Amino acid sequence: MPRKYSFVVSEPAGILSYLYPVDSRKLLYVVGGVVGVVLVVIIWSSLSGGSSETGPQPGSTVLRQAPLIVGSNYFLTNLNDLVHNQVSKVKFDQDLKNDTIFGTTSCKSCQTDLSRLKSGLVGSQIWSIDVPCAAEYKDAVALTLERVDAIHRLIKQYPNSLSLVTSSIELSKNFKEKQVSSILAVTSGHSIDGRMPVLRMLYDMGVRVMSLTSSCSSDWASSYSSTTDSGLSTFGQDVVKEMNRLGIVIDLSESSYNTQLGVLNITKTPVIFSRAAAYTLFNNNRNVKDDVLEKLKLNKGLVMVTFAQQYISNNVKNASISSVIDHINYFKGKLGVTGVGIGAEYDGESLTFPPELSDVSTFPVLFDQLGNTWTNRDDLKNLAGGNLLRVLQAAEEYAKKVQNSPADETYQLPVLQSNATCYSDFSSRNPKSLSETEVPPSPQSPSPSSPSKSPSPDVQNPPSSNPQGGSQNPPSPSSNPQNPASNPQNPPSNPQNPPSNPQNPPSNPQNPPSNPQNPPSNPTGSPPPQVKAENPSPKITPSPTSNSSQSNSPPASPSQTR
Repeated sequence: MPRKYSFVVSEPAGILSYLYPVDSRKLLYVVGGVVGVVLVVIIWSSLSGGSSETGPQPGSTVLRQAPLIVGSNYFLTNLNDLVHNQVSKVKFDQDLKNDTIFGTTSCKSCQTDLSRLKSGLVGSQIWSIDVPCAAEYKDAVALTLERVDAIHRLIKQYPNSLSLVTSSIELSKNFKEKQVSSILAVTSGHSIDGRMPVLRMLYDMGVRVMSLTSSCSSDWASSYSSTTDSGLSTFGQDVVKEMNRLGIVIDLSESSYNTQLGVLNITKTPVIFSRAAAYTLFNNNRNVKDDVLEKLKLNKGLVMVTFAQQYISNNVKNASISSVIDHINYFKGKLGVTGVGIGAEYDGESLTFPPELSDVSTFPVLFDQLGNTWTNRDDLKNLAGGNLLRVLQAAEEYAKKVQNSPADETYQLPVLQSNATCYSDFSSRNPKSLSETEVPPSPQSPSPSSPSKSPSPDVQNPPSSNPQGGSQNPPSPSSNPQNPASNPQNPPSNPQNPPSNPQNPPSNPQNPPSNPQNPPSNPTGSPPPQVKAENPSPKITPSPTSNSSQSNSPPASPSQTR
């Protein structure tokens, strides 16, 4: 039989009641459960930023979920210039904005310390190891090693906050442990001094990125500032191949247009620009041109955008965070979201930055603004560091693939001019030329026409440049110090012109000034001819395989026109 339903009207309240058999306790549980679920959803949405109007912008969250890898920072240059690499004098774990040495008042190019790196949610910093252009073929290697040593000691001083990483796996691991990972980058090829062994030793010390040039060219790669863009030499191509073999990421920042194209034509791994902007938006020669971007896209490379006002806008003073975002979006359009990263370039000498991006603590501000248009959080994670991680992984994978290939033993012959005193034996720089080297007479066997031994390798000027002797002082500076004839205060005796003071005999009777078996070449007493010092290094004839710019008397190289 069908159920019967009855209704009753409550007279006082006028309420229609449904008189179906109901368990009031169960009904209370059901209603209470629904209300509880609704409250949980509301609370979770507010805490997770589900509401775009009241919650934080995406940038505030992605930098905690994926490492922010910053492409360039010149703190090590300031460390060298301000305290001579004395790490103990820097309270790097404190906010240095008001420091008497590294503060913003006393140091206009100081924007970095550990406190602000953490505030900026930096997961990894690429430290720029930069040495002056004037050090090329002089003490560039020594200065580079000093800076490598300085960052190693700085990391050891703060082991709970900083760590050196040499692989993408280490970087990801350290991010989970909330440490700032340090990647070492040499900012110019002149740091290797034209020597492949130096490149390999820098790799062993932890260097994983190297720029081929900076504001100065080398003999084998041209800088953006060069008046003659000769591009990449044969030796430069060998450097690129050796960097590929080792697993060092090639950085094309500050290189010339032809150098960039030359590298992109031969490299086996993706390359980066660690500090650059778009030439189309601001036509500065340091910025990247569109046809280079086309090749870079095929290479699966990366441009990490600089924040420096000098390179992002024609109006330097008005360059703002919007200018930085314009360049980021331009590269995103040309290369795709996987081809752009964050370069920054803080602590660079004479560089200025938008007020909103004044130091390393301001990266969240940038990502907050980007979050207004970059709605995909995965894209923001790639921008922050995922793209650079991909490049590091590609370099590591190729190096592992060719790990059994032999090291490149090519040597680069430097341009030998006024800096020739910096080397002890030039012929060792190019083993192929040894058979063509003209060996000078042995110092132990002087030629009959030579009154003294051959010049010391350290001698650069002829004896006539001696202010005490002038053109009338023939003895060589390398003469025997036990022979009084070499003393400018006691000129050599002449058989036809004896000393005026017979009571002042030679100070060493066992070694008289004249040798009866080897008489002076000038017995007449007339002034001997002026002696011209030869190049202290052996004359080297370039081998047929050498680059034409490596001859003994080359035209001025690009590095000499800076």
